[in-house]
Amino acid sequence: MSVKQLTIWMVNEPGSMVRAINVLHRAGINMRALSLSENSTRGILNLIVDKPSEALAALQDADEDAKLTEVIAAEIGDAPGALADVAAIVAQAGVNVEYMYAFTTPKTNSACIIMLVDDTEKASAVLGKAGVKLMDEREVYQL
Repeated sequence: MSVKQLTIWMVNEPGSMVRAINVLHRAGINMRALSLSENSTRGILNLIVDKPSEALAALQDADEDAKLTEVIAAEIGDAPGALADVAAIVAQAGVNVEYMYAFTTPKTNSACIIMLVDDTEKASAVLGKAGVKLMDEREVYQL
């Protein structure tokens, strides 16, 4: 099971992120989670939004460099050790986590982790077998 994450590549300079998120604002897109990182020349903004396909279209119309990526969303307890347990399950299956970010969800008193892995199908299978709740698009986009 996976959800769609929006990735936007930006020039690493003041105002780049503002331009991109204003495009989403004007399109009526609500951001649920984000991760911002950079390398020597570009900023990378990863977002979970409520309407990923509409967000991508709006960004492309505005000439922003963006794409949708399949990631895993898993609900874990908001407690010490919960992330370590999930990370161990994935590692023991030989699946590499390329990056991860998380956010808490006050509605359920839990946390949601977003993972890009090198084998989504295998990671989803081992996590599900271990009893980790994988979240579908509806659950994640409406948090």
